[in-house]
Amino acid sequence: RSRRLAAAADDGELAPRSVAAAAAAGLGSNAVMWASLYSVATTGGGLPAGPFGVVGLVEGVSYLLVVGLAGAALYGKVSTGSGLPFLSEARGERPGGLLGAAEGLSCLSVAAGAAVLLLLSTRC
Repeated sequence: RSRRLAAAADDGELAPRSVAAAAAAGLGSNAVMWASLYSVATTGGGLPAGPFGVVGLVEGVSYLLVVGLAGAALYGKVSTGSGLPFLSEARGERPGGLLGAAEGLSCLSVAAGAAVLLLLSTRC
C-alpha cells in the first residue's frame, strides 16, 4: 500500500482519501465562513468567541482554509489552465466532484467577503 501512495505522490497525484479530506474541510469551512459573513453583515462583528474561544478559533481557521483553497485554485488556473485536481486524469477519471465544489464555493466566499467589507466601509 505504501508503494502505491509513494508512486502516486511521485506522479503528483493526490490520494483519494486526501482529496476527500480536503473537500470535506473546504465545504465545512465555507459553511462557517458564510455564517460569519452573515454575522458581520448584520451585526458588524463576527461570530461570538464561544467557550474557551473555540468558535472564534474555528472561524479563523475556516477563513484561512477558504482563502487558501481559493488561492490554490487561482494559482492552478493561472499555471495549468485548470483548477484543483480531483483524481488523476491519466487513470481516466474526470476532475470535479466535491473538491471542485469546495474550490468554486471558496472563490465565491472570497468574493462575498470582499462585498461584505465594501458594505461595512460604506456604512461608516
